[in-house]
Amino acid sequence: MRWEAVTALASAFSALVLAATVLFAARQVRATSAQMELARKSTQLDGMLRIMEQFDSPTFLASRNFIEKELDQKLIDPDFERSLPDPADQLWRPALVTLERLGVYIRFGYLDGEPFYYHSYRVIKVLWNHLRPLVELHRKVLDNPYLWKDTEWLAEDVDAYAEKWMAAHPLPRPSTGEIFRPEHVGVAAPNRPSTRSG
Repeated sequence: MRWEAVTALASAFSALVLAATVLFAARQVRATSAQMELARKSTQLDGMLRIMEQFDSPTFLASRNFIEKELDQKLIDPDFERSLPDPADQLWRPALVTLERLGVYIRFGYLDGEPFYYHSYRVIKVLWNHLRPLVELHRKVLDNPYLWKDTEWLAEDVDAYAEKWMAAHPLPRPSTGEIFRPEHVGVAAPNRPSTRSG
């Protein structure tokens, strides 16, 4: 056998080994990527379930009920403003703290926003509509423009999500036939009494 033939066979064998190594490595990378994605989804699901437990807790539900039914009237009471520097026992606080934490988790990528927004857009939107004047007053009383900033960010992000989602999945309002839009959330149908938001 000639030296050139041996070199050619060795080169071909090396190329086959290299190709097999590359294929094995690519398969390992895909398997590792799939495992990492599965772990990420599992972590996301666990986080979502924990937040949903908070949304379903009696404390959150009582806070939500207060915000939706009583907060607007409390805001016009001068004694209410005097209670804002120390809001520890205020009924609105548990819901606002939960939304603030959710905003932080989503804003910094610890949780994906989309599943929460898909599931709880209406709750977040209605609560924020009632909480916005409280947040503005609380910022004024404590002279802190950053107070509850992540709840405000959450409300803006959930609105952006809803705008895109509703544009991609348009449905008519049962009361008027016009396309349902984010601004219709929490608003009673025309010529109908308001019902509980949620």
